[in-house]
Amino acid sequence: MICRACLRAQGAFAKALPAQRLLQAKKPTYLSDGESQVWDLLLAEFAPTELVVQDISGGCGSMYGIEVCSEKFRGLNMLKQQRLVNAALGDLMKEWHGVQLKTRVP
Repeated sequence: MICRACLRAQGAFAKALPAQRLLQAKKPTYLSDGESQVWDLLLAEFAPTELVVQDISGGCGSMYGIEVCSEKFRGLNMLKQQRLVNAALGDLMKEWHGVQLKTRVP
């Protein structure tokens, strides 16, 4: 069962992405502790050219919207790309209610 705040936040995440796109993966100063932890993990694992991490649960940290653009995905289909991200996040994801994940190659 998905909480109502999570459902409302899903639409907000999709609308917020274009404004938050980055030319290089430079860590924003406004990230929450949870967002920062996810950011650091993904930055270390994938060296992304673009990275967006957003708590879309209304601030409770139970659902995240993540977009990763990395050369490490080149030659992999979408499912394999997303499995790599899931593996990198590992135990951290077990605490979440859900995740919206977008991966691509630069």
